Amino acid sequence: MNAAVRPEAGAFFDKSNNWLDYVNLSISEINRRYFEFSQGWHAQGNVWWTIMSFDAIVMTHAGVTFATTNNAYDLCLRERGVAGLNALFAPVIDRKPPSWKAFRGSRTADLPTCEQAEVLYPSSVSTQFLRRVYVREEEHQDQVAGWLEEFGLPDVEVVWSPSKFVGKKN
Repeated sequence: MNAAVRPEAGAFFDKSNNWLDYVNLSISEINRRYFEFSQGWHAQGNVWWTIMSFDAIVMTHAGVTFATTNNAYDLCLRERGVAGLNALFAPVIDRKPPSWKAFRGSRTADLPTCEQAEVLYPSSVSTQFLRRVYVREEEHQDQVAGWLEEFGLPDVEVVWSPSKFVGKKN
């Protein structure tokens, strides 16, 4: 039996950090490609998704790394600080050889060039920075608000917004 090997185990993969111990965050919109794949993984279960929106200040925290595309892709560039953030908005982002690229095109200024760009946050993001939770189905709004109340987070806004789950592929 030939088991699939995680990209992080490949010889090409940057092993300067234990990337499996990072929280992978999107910027400004959902990663539509990943969202579609994840829906397929759980098509048979009673699973539904939320989008958790954190204060942008988390991008300035120690150890945060910016990835120009999906962190598992061969040509992903990773960098910290302002230079790393700016790299996400380059005119062209290389993804995989020989020529899979993302182009800035008509993406708005608040969106990274590649829809799969990531903010890699070490270990875990504190809920003290959680500002809003988006739900796709109206009936989930009260349920999520109840959970937040139960976990001592009553000030986190819960927003019913199906459009947040659309994203823009490139």
